[in-house]
Amino acid sequence: MKNLLIALVLIFTGTSTYAANMSHIKSTPVSSLISEITTSNEIKVSLKENKNIALFRRQMCFTFTDLCGQTLQVWVSGPSSASNYDLWHTALDYSHSPSAMSWGCFK
Repeated sequence: MKNLLIALVLIFTGTSTYAANMSHIKSTPVSSLISEITTSNEIKVSLKENKNIALFRRQMCFTFTDLCGQTLQVWVSGPSSASNYDLWHTALDYSHSPSAMSWGCFK
């Protein structure tokens, strides 16, 4: 117990001494050179109309069969930008989850 007390006193003394002698490092000012190079004096402006892109969600059904012969259909809905692999992987994660599988067979 005495050794623990001595060790704690030395640790606190060492950290307080280290913290008391800290000095700030002077930072040098940051300077940057910005130059603008122009090749022609013409500015061309083109007006393009925004096309209304139909954002939609797509739905896919995946059927998984376990080793016991039971099948599980998982319906997955995702954004239009999701790939087939992303949707399949989401369905696969669900089919391997404990809520869908028990001892290797679907519930």
